[in-house]
Amino acid sequence: MVKARWGILRDNSHYPIDLTNKIIMACCLLHNYIRQEMTIDPFENRFELDEGTGDVGGGDDDHITTVGVSTEWTTFRNNLAQISVMEKSINYCNWTITEDAKLVEALVYMVNMGGFKADNGFKSGYLQHLETALKEKIPNSGILGKPHIESRIKTMKKDWQVVYDMVNGTNTSGFGYDSSTHSVTAEPTVWDSYIQVHKEAGKWRNKIFPHCEDLCIIFEKDRAQGDKAKDFAQMEEDANNEEQFEQIEDGFEDQTTENEESSNIGSKKRKRVDVVIKGITIAANLLGENLEKAANSMNQAILGETEVQKKSFDGDS
Repeated sequence: MVKARWGILRDNSHYPIDLTNKIIMACCLLHNYIRQEMTIDPFENRFELDEGTGDVGGGDDDHITTVGVSTEWTTFRNNLAQISVMEKSINYCNWTITEDAKLVEALVYMVNMGGFKADNGFKSGYLQHLETALKEKIPNSGILGKPHIESRIKTMKKDWQVVYDMVNGTNTSGFGYDSSTHSVTAEPTVWDSYIQVHKEAGKWRNKIFPHCEDLCIIFEKDRAQGDKAKDFAQMEEDANNEEQFEQIEDGFEDQTTENEESSNIGSKKRKRVDVVIKGITIAANLLGENLEKAANSMNQAILGETEVQKKSFDGDS
């Protein structure tokens, strides 16, 4: 009956023996649960040949009427639950106000000592150093460097950056920080307009943010490095834009100079052409004058010869 209902039991098992036993027990428990909830069992009168072993399912002998208590199964279940709880407790730590204060105190001391602070974060080994410091300040707390302290520092830095940008941002105004109440102060209209753009800042409107001054000591250099990097990027972009502008301007000047040179060359060419034309005109005028003089001389000579011939002809007559 159980094999007819559960296909995983119809063939030879290739699972480890411990896992196979657990699978069989799970199928039996589900089988009994179904029989309790269903008035008519559709598999009750079915008989199916097991292709793997040749067994025939079905019949009264296959009905499971009772399930005995298994100490092994109970122990396995309890151990599994305990392991799950332990893993969750190891990866998660609900930080108290005192633990937060001691962590910030240890961070400030570590930064002032200068042993583990880098330009943009912390050097290797800082988690172990903080774990040892917290064990001395809060014995039996169970706080580990990784993941507890590492995760808490990330959360603190993320929250601090939001508050820092509100109070000290270049594009924000109207915000302040009250050290006595450990909270961000601003007019309601300022809050409303800022939260519309920065949703993450909304939770600090009516919530205290302790250790702000100490967190500035810890993280402000990192923030300055980030701002400086942004400024360098902006400066580089401005330099590129200026260089492109200069190239465009130089190209324009070169084009203007080229046009002027072309104009000057054209003007010189026109001047040379004008000189040539003037020379040709003068030469033509001189040639015309000389031709006119030559023609007059020829006419006079022809007239003189004609008169001489006429006189000679008259004398002969």
